[in-house]
Amino acid sequence: MQNFLFNKIASGVYMLGTCDGNKRNACVIDSCMHVTFQPARVAISVLKTNLTTEMIQKSGVFSLSVFDRSVQIETIARFGFQSGRNADKFGGFECPSDSNGCPYLKEQVCGMLSAKVISAIDMGTHLLFVGEVQNAEVFSNRAPELFTEYQRELNSQPN
Repeated sequence: MQNFLFNKIASGVYMLGTCDGNKRNACVIDSCMHVTFQPARVAISVLKTNLTTEMIQKSGVFSLSVFDRSVQIETIARFGFQSGRNADKFGGFECPSDSNGCPYLKEQVCGMLSAKVISAIDMGTHLLFVGEVQNAEVFSNRAPELFTEYQRELNSQPN
C-alpha cells in the first residue's frame, strides 16, 4: 500500500492535553474530527504507547488546542518530540488548565476545547477517543496549521 497518500488528506495539528491527579501531560496529534453538533462531539486518534493516552484512559478528560499558522516549530517540538515519561514538557512554559485540570495553550492557537471521553475504540496502534465537548473557546481568527504545511516547514529546517 502507498501510505504517502495519507499525507494528502487534509488534517490539522493539535496539542492534546490531559491530567491525572496533579500530573499534566500533552502530546501533538494530527487526527481530530468533529463528529456531531448536538451534542457537540469530537474524535481523536492517539498512539497507544503515549503517556498522554494512558492518562486520558485514567482521567477520562482531555483538552485540544488547535495550532494556528503562527505556531513555532519549537512549540511543536516541546510537546511532540519528547516523552512526558522523561521530560517535564511544561517546565518554564506557562500553560493554563481547563476546568478539568487539562493543560491548553492560549498563544499560537486558534482556540481550544475541553472534552469528556464517552467512548474509546482500539484501532491497533492507536486508540480512537470520542469526547463530548464541555467547553470551547476561539482565541483568534488566524488560519489553522495544516499537517502538510507543518511537514513542509519541518523538512525545510537545517539539520
